[in-house]
Amino acid sequence: MSPAFSTFLLALSVALHFQFGVKLSSHLLSFLRPAERMEAQLAELQRKYRIMQGDKQAYAESSSLTLRKQRYVCCFVSRHRPLR
Repeated sequence: MSPAFSTFLLALSVALHFQFGVKLSSHLLSFLRPAERMEAQLAELQRKYRIMQGDKQAYAESSSLTLRKQRYVCCFVSRHRPLR
């Protein structure tokens, strides 16, 4: 495979990763040189990392809201307990 075509494949794969989250097939990766393969794998890992960061933020917001609701209920119940 010519270096120009290999470079084109790498540029295409990186563009697809960043624009659409498309993963290169292992068949296409096999045509790339080792350094280009590593760059494509790095781009995939970076994409996954960004997704995980978003998931982490969403979980933190959700759990924070849940804790706030639970604290409110605890305060409400403790204030409105009947005396014995």
